[in-house]
Amino acid sequence: MKLQADVPPESPLVRDLLRIEPRRVHFYTPDELRELGRRLDRAIPRCPKKHLLKLKWLKAECERHLDQPVSADKLYKECAEQVLALGLVKADGTQSVRLLIEAATVARARAQTQAQLERAISYLIPIQDTDIATPRVLGMLTEMYAQVGDKRGYHEFAAKANVYLEEHTLTDNSGLEEALERARRAIELRGPGVQRQDN
Repeated sequence: MKLQADVPPESPLVRDLLRIEPRRVHFYTPDELRELGRRLDRAIPRCPKKHLLKLKWLKAECERHLDQPVSADKLYKECAEQVLALGLVKADGTQSVRLLIEAATVARARAQTQAQLERAISYLIPIQDTDIATPRVLGMLTEMYAQVGDKRGYHEFAAKANVYLEEHTLTDNSGLEEALERARRAIELRGPGVQRQDN
């Protein structure tokens, strides 16, 4: 199962919506976002199951950019849990990795509580070795482990991030160095912290 199957759905509305890339939604104006949201609300109830994940992702992005963090996080949580439960990272790598990164970003943006941060971490751990947006994944994991006071997790991912920095010339303003600095400050503020329990 992929985020977007090869066989087009019968509904012209669903077909049109499936052509939209979620990462382009942030360029929409508020009016365009609201119109897209209305179209998605009409399409989702009658959408074939195999296309539903993509439409929910689009709806989550609409909510996110309309400054609705609770509903955006709820939708992203549903999408991320489906991706992980169905093993879509291996079956449909690039799209699934991007979805999990954004789900983690939205979870953390909604509220930086222990539970929200741990949930965001759980979305990124399965893609920690990805070649897609690697600096962003490493930076987020390092920073979030620092925020929850998990020194073991912090040191593990800070080491990986530093190796990445040594091996790559970053010209894309990835923000990895800034994330590492924020993480360093956060872990210092947390004091002794906790140790992660490996299963």
